[in-house]
Amino acid sequence: VSLRKLAVKAIAQVINVDRTLMLHPSVRKAVSRRFRDEAISVREAAVSLVGSYVLQDPLVANAFHSSLLCRLTDSGVSVRKRAVKIFRDILLSNPNYGGRTAACSVTKEERE
Repeated sequence: VSLRKLAVKAIAQVINVDRTLMLHPSVRKAVSRRFRDEAISVREAAVSLVGSYVLQDPLVANAFHSSLLCRLTDSGVSVRKRAVKIFRDILLSNPNYGGRTAACSVTKEERE
């Protein structure tokens, strides 16, 4: 578990050097796989990694939209909270965000 979490953090360090890597298909695929990891801490690290870049680059928000939507219903409370904060930040900074309806719908369903 800790090795996978450290791997996600290592990817974050590499992406800090070259942010365009976040949109590279192999990196997107690897990060998206960690969204479904069995360990909550690994999923949270992956969501946090994506959250660091979604506000800086709308393409990242679009690329990870469906993966982030799934994290709104995650079994781990910390993962859900992180996903909610990311969507809150996206929606506040970009009122015309294309995934607004879906994000609000999933959040509303979870509260009911």
